[in-house]
Amino acid sequence: MDIEAVDGERVVSHCEADAYPPPTISWKKSVSPGRPGAYVDIPISTKTSPTQQNHILYFPNGTLLIPKVSVEEGKHVTLVCEIENGIGSGLSKLIHIKINAPVKIQPGRNTTVRRGGTGTLRCGVSGDHPLFVTWLHGQHEIIPLINPKFHIITVNTSDGVSSELTVTNVHGEDDTLPYLCIAKNLCKFTSSLVSCKTDQQLIWLLVLEPPEIPKDLILLSKESRFIQLGWKFTRRRNDVSTRVSIKYKTEGGPWNNVVVNSSGDENAEVQDFNMSEIVKDLRPATIYHFVVIVQNIIGNSESKQLIVRTDGEQPDDIPKNILVTPLSPTEIKIEWDNLLWSNGDVLGYNVGHRKSSEGGHYYFSTVESPAYEFVIRRLDPFTRFEIAIRAFNQKGQGPLSKPYLVTTLESTPLSPNGLSCYTLTSQKIRISWNKLSIEESRGILKGYKVYLQRADIDFLLKDELLVMNTSDTTAILDSLSKYTTYEIQIVGFTNKGK
Repeated sequence: MDIEAVDGERVVSHCEADAYPPPTISWKKSVSPGRPGAYVDIPISTKTSPTQQNHILYFPNGTLLIPKVSVEEGKHVTLVCEIENGIGSGLSKLIHIKINAPVKIQPGRNTTVRRGGTGTLRCGVSGDHPLFVTWLHGQHEIIPLINPKFHIITVNTSDGVSSELTVTNVHGEDDTLPYLCIAKNLCKFTSSLVSCKTDQQLIWLLVLEPPEIPKDLILLSKESRFIQLGWKFTRRRNDVSTRVSIKYKTEGGPWNNVVVNSSGDENAEVQDFNMSEIVKDLRPATIYHFVVIVQNIIGNSESKQLIVRTDGEQPDDIPKNILVTPLSPTEIKIEWDNLLWSNGDVLGYNVGHRKSSEGGHYYFSTVESPAYEFVIRRLDPFTRFEIAIRAFNQKGQGPLSKPYLVTTLESTPLSPNGLSCYTLTSQKIRISWNKLSIEESRGILKGYKVYLQRADIDFLLKDELLVMNTSDTTAILDSLSKYTTYEIQIVGFTNKGK
């Protein structure tokens, strides 16, 4: 008795006979196809699960069950059913099981090819011959005789066949639909139909070409040191390895790159992205050129340029080469190198001054660009001042420079106060006055001059003046006329005069 089964199918065989006394039934299995006549006993089983004898179940009523035959244990299996009741010679039945291997397609790989090139798709098939392989693109069968763009070569292998589909002059339409490899075997032909074991595998031919051009590059937001850009980008299935980056530069500067992390579903046919990215570490109040670049192994696609100016900030630079010069007892001239730009266009400067002895707040004067010098007036003579400068722009004021010390020039001192006269004799008097302070001296005080003249003589007649120089704040005037009124004047004097 011959039985044909397909790999993985269930096989049942019955063995029975009528006799008295009731017979006993046993099963044996061939050791291997290469050793005819060599059998091993199959133990009886009352379990619902297979025994260890090659997954074969044998029940007391003589029924033998193989839950799942496997070609891995051999394509041919021989079983013997033996019936005995102790009277006469027993009976036996020989059963040959042929296990057929159904068609099975090995997992295929998608193939990539450059536009205009040639791509080959491979379909590995295992199973019993005869094997039949058909290729479809979409729903249409590929027939090379009708369409010479395609070539099919199918060759036998150790366990089946290998079929190769070659596509020439590949273009974009070749990857819009998958290719389908269909394999058949174990076909049974009847008058009305053909039934076969069938397997199939989808394989994609991915056409590589430069990526789509990024569109609608716009500014989403900006501050002084970053800019957020947005754009639209369409990515095809074969662009899963696409690299997106932003190229940017200042006016006349070198290009810099920022790589954008763009993930997507590699199984999607076409993906439309609304993308955005923040470019950091920019300079304030600076014009930048931006371009979005999409790159794959074929080439690059660039968006149109977008030109953006970052927002400004308060200046962070200090005016350099500051020079302070006293011009007169009441004037100081300040000069510096002009700052044209510091986090924005420099609109001007604040020039501050204060007395060194007092400290405290500066008194500021505003100087608008492009001036880079200034004269402070109405100052106290021979006074030490601290001078400091800061730049300002539309966003505010920058840092203040270090203080520069300068002293105004000497001037003539003020007249002393507190003049007192004491009569000592009819021809001698003593005078005294208050000492001039440093501020009243308005320079380095050299001493005092005492002017004396009779009240009845014109003060402008110098030959009638009595002049005395002294460094003290008292003086004795003698040899005066008796009973005479005198006019006395005390003045201090410095290097600049009296």
